[in-house]
Amino acid sequence: MTDSLKFRHYILRKLLECHFEKFQPQTNEIELILDRFHTGEDKERQMRNYLRTDRYNCLPDFLHIVQVDSRYIDFLQIADWVAGTIKEVYFTHPERKYKDLSHYIHICEITC
Repeated sequence: MTDSLKFRHYILRKLLECHFEKFQPQTNEIELILDRFHTGEDKERQMRNYLRTDRYNCLPDFLHIVQVDSRYIDFLQIADWVAGTIKEVYFTHPERKYKDLSHYIHICEITC
């Protein structure tokens, strides 16, 4: 596995840990649906295995971990738009103001 792939999986894990630290699952049957970023089955399997190997017990057990193409899933389109807006605010266009963004979205800083 390449270093960039390991880093991508690590960031995904840290984001999920941040989420589940703040919000408790409502059920034991959790399905994780991700916007597709792996095109090969081997890389997708490595990601699923990595997320299911939770040495620190920070993540719940996932019933399914699935990748989908966000072009066909409306809620992922919305999540992509929100993530793009946050990226603009913090990295590309900090001069743009989105007044109420922090009222609706929990943003956490991930450090390695």
